[in-house]
Amino acid sequence: MKTLASEHYPAVDLRIGDGLHLPEFSGNVVLLDVLQYFHEEEQSPLLHAMVARVAPGGWCLIRTTPRDNSWRFHVTRAAEWFTGRVAWMQRRNLAFPSLEQIADHFPESSFTREIGPLWGRTPFNSWLLAFQRR
Repeated sequence: MKTLASEHYPAVDLRIGDGLHLPEFSGNVVLLDVLQYFHEEEQSPLLHAMVARVAPGGWCLIRTTPRDNSWRFHVTRAAEWFTGRVAWMQRRNLAFPSLEQIADHFPESSFTREIGPLWGRTPFNSWLLAFQRR
């Protein structure tokens, strides 16, 4: 079966995992908008596994909602609560890690860091954390 990646980007190997059981590989890693859906005790092993799979010169990109005291975080948490109540999302007990809890898995001695907000004109607390292995 041909896919967009195989037809137009033959050097790209896209793999999809469940997050708790990442396949063995070395390359770039992306996690978009799902970290808060993992239980707190699952987040650290997941981040550790992601770190282990970033190749030299490779990137780890994480888009997430960090826990902080901003009004945007409270709006985001309220929106997540609403989507759980109307059954759009099955998980109700969310665990939002702080930016520091995530970044601590990527030591500055091994990774460059680019961390910044992505909220634009939205009321949501969306951030991009980009780590490149040295």
